[in-house]
Amino acid sequence: MNRRSFLMVAVFLLSGCTASTGSDGRAARVQAPLAARPADLQVRRVEVGVPRWYDRPYVEFGDADHGYALFASCAGRPPSSDCPARLYATDDGGRTWRRISHPRPLAPAQRLEVTSDVPALLVAGDGWYYSLDDGTSFRHEPGAVRPSVLRALRGQVQVDPRTGELVRWQGGGWQPLPSRSPLARPTSVYGADGLVVVTRVAGGRPLLAVSFDGGVTWRRPRLVTLEGDIATLRVAASVAGDVWLIGERAEPGRFPALWHYDGDWRPIVPPRDPGPYTSAVPFGENRLAVSGREGGAVVLADGNGDLREESWPLHGDHRLTVLADGALLARGPDDLLIRASGEPGWVRIVLESRRPRTDE
Repeated sequence: MNRRSFLMVAVFLLSGCTASTGSDGRAARVQAPLAARPADLQVRRVEVGVPRWYDRPYVEFGDADHGYALFASCAGRPPSSDCPARLYATDDGGRTWRRISHPRPLAPAQRLEVTSDVPALLVAGDGWYYSLDDGTSFRHEPGAVRPSVLRALRGQVQVDPRTGELVRWQGGGWQPLPSRSPLARPTSVYGADGLVVVTRVAGGRPLLAVSFDGGVTWRRPRLVTLEGDIATLRVAASVAGDVWLIGERAEPGRFPALWHYDGDWRPIVPPRDPGPYTSAVPFGENRLAVSGREGGAVVLADGNGDLREESWPLHGDHRLTVLADGALLARGPDDLLIRASGEPGWVRIVLESRRPRTDE
């Protein structure tokens, strides 16, 4: 099972189209043509076997290829006998989608997550349903706490939700680190191999604790203080293991404080303010992708914070996420854009519904 990062997305659902169905009444696998658009944007448009009265789906991707779509309401109403929830999956970047079995199609309140390549549904009052075989079957775990296997796919080191202590996934279970972090109540944690980084904010100032031996010993590096208070401080890493600290400001839209690790925690200050800010994620080596009202840009750590504007098809409400394979995903209120690792252009994923046929 390949490791893929968690992601939540929203995708277009348009009506008034037709699609063929298989012998079991489910939608046959449907394929999207790739339509060219100006600049570096293409559109993958797919018709799925969902009647037009269904609302927009809730979609999540694990990497540039694998994603799941949940249709779980009709005209704002929860699932019912004439509007059962439906699940679809893609393994080719949204070019084609197939319907998979839904374990609780009539559950009134449900939420979809994708952790790595594992789809999971949280059903209110019933617990978690998750699949380890691409949606062929689902396992059930009661309770609202996320199952251990799903938590483990999100990171090697985490805060135990019951004790508040740092734990590492090891031998099929969660084990406490050899010693406690000197930073109590961390709000952000990153662990890979022997490196463990934990952060929090106190009085608008960033606090940091680091271990290079898996939590045996700890250091408390002092970060160079940048102008202005910080509301939250998070550890963010690219799939290549390039680690950044991103200090989100209390003022909405203000560019965050940045530190990059290159043997020391070096502050990164772009030479100019890139304008109203929405999101930032590390990708590749020494690069931080940024989205905002003016579009997209890249902050270069090895250029001492040089800012490179990009002609990405983004606007102020697109929020960036880096996927497990290094792809960038930009999610807006009505669309989803993906830029595969190593590719210059973006692809918009569009799901369309169909009108019911009289012979169904």
